[in-house]
Amino acid sequence: MLLSADDTRRLDRLTLASAHTMAAAGARQSRARGPGLEFEDYRPYHGGDDPRTIDWMVAARLQQLVVRVFRAEGHLRLHLLLDVSRSMTVGTPGKLHTAARLAAALAYVAAARRDAVGLATFDDRIRAHITPGHGKAHLMRVLSAAESARAVSRTDADTALTAYASAVRGPGQAVILSDLLGPQLPLDGLRRLAWRGLAPVVVQVLAQEDLDPGVDAPVEIVDAENPAEARHTDPDGARGYQQAVRAHVSATVAACRTHGWPYLQITNGLSLSEMLSVSTQAGLLAVHG
Repeated sequence: MLLSADDTRRLDRLTLASAHTMAAAGARQSRARGPGLEFEDYRPYHGGDDPRTIDWMVAARLQQLVVRVFRAEGHLRLHLLLDVSRSMTVGTPGKLHTAARLAAALAYVAAARRDAVGLATFDDRIRAHITPGHGKAHLMRVLSAAESARAVSRTDADTALTAYASAVRGPGQAVILSDLLGPQLPLDGLRRLAWRGLAPVVVQVLAQEDLDPGVDAPVEIVDAENPAEARHTDPDGARGYQQAVRAHVSATVAACRTHGWPYLQITNGLSLSEMLSVSTQAGLLAVHG
């Protein structure tokens, strides 16, 4: 089970961040208002609100301007994109389990706040896809898909993200949970998501072994996505691998900063509480109320 009763009680205090608290501009800015939408509540008028949403009768009683809030307003569509390539099996627990647990937490928070949430798994293609929706039954489908996700093939995040963007349209927020340790960063796929109105949020999931192999003797390095290709190395070679991974991570952070895509990093050694803390500090989550 990805989430315990204690976990859900902790998640009940959280909400997905708004566009005001996160750099992913547009995540909650495309709001639908008008006839045919379900009335939900009132809130104080803020500068820039459509004057047509002001309820003048209620405003007269309260002696302050208030606007009508419809169900679509402020509710985002959360797209969780979970990497299930073989490289995600590295670590104990594996990176895939760690990423799936955070995905489950984000899905739970979204559902609790009546945001639509969906999940897609990918490696070199989209493997499974649950479109964003509402309700407890839908949440159970998303949680079940996250829990049952298994590593399948080699990674090609660029191709997979591009394919997803071609099939789905925003507005919404796309949270990519991946180690992003492919040959190159999936910049085209991320740009395509943004162009389609899906504001990317990059969650890089790494194993302690990725960052520090802890090697002080000759070892055999095996490609997790192609075990047949193994090579021997020495401690200096292992340190070279470590430096290459750190350089790749730095390049990922720099690319996200350049494009304005929120970035956060989690490792397989973190508890759910620690992952939630990192997500809150990065602006992906906020304390509700």
